[in-house]
Amino acid sequence: MKFQSLVFLLLTLLPTFAFSQQFTILHTNDMHSRLLGFAPSSDYSPETIGDDATRGGFARISTYFEQVEQELDEKPLILDAGDFLMGTVFHTLEPKEGFQLRLMKKMGYDVITIGNHEFDLGINKLGEIIQSASQQGSIPTLLLSNIQFNPNEPEDNLLQELYHQDIIQSSHVLMYHGIKIGFFGLMGDEATMVAPFVRPAAFTDRIVTAKEVSTYLKETEKVDMVICLSHCGVEKDKKG
Repeated sequence: MKFQSLVFLLLTLLPTFAFSQQFTILHTNDMHSRLLGFAPSSDYSPETIGDDATRGGFARISTYFEQVEQELDEKPLILDAGDFLMGTVFHTLEPKEGFQLRLMKKMGYDVITIGNHEFDLGINKLGEIIQSASQQGSIPTLLLSNIQFNPNEPEDNLLQELYHQDIIQSSHVLMYHGIKIGFFGLMGDEATMVAPFVRPAAFTDRIVTAKEVSTYLKETEKVDMVICLSHCGVEKDKKG
């Protein structure tokens, strides 16, 4: 099952944030290791966009990021809200090679959160993927704020150790355009129901976690803005 995710902006302007600033955020989610574009591959022109029937592909996404940067004459903030792994044959190479996270860093991704499908091969295997990627090069900042590790079981020890090394974080602070931005990432209730291989770890309540982390970012880190990378899905309102 595929869940739509989103970047949820908590635009909390503190009293000291008394100036006006404008910047651009580019956001993706649910890319599922689709490094290649959707067929027909014979028409695929990765260095240009909008001129063939093929859709997506990391090369084309990267081309778009570069075009936006050229148009703005500055790098936009590039974020992903989870389920970036799992879905093609490429993910079978991830535990040893860890190449996609390194590729996403080269593409310009700044901060990404972990979605339910990142756990498809098991929590220890996800730890191996992230560890392999970080040992072989730079990767984007990785977030997941509402995971709870089991002190009595060893299977989640590797992922927990990556938190201790700050390779994965519960929250992150970034200075961008003179604005101090705090980030955190959430796994939603429906997503947790289709992430059975997170065990023996578990997920804490997303609402409680959001309140706790956003309060920490605002009151302790003194950020100007809080951005939640949400893998919680969306719901239709009465208007669809």
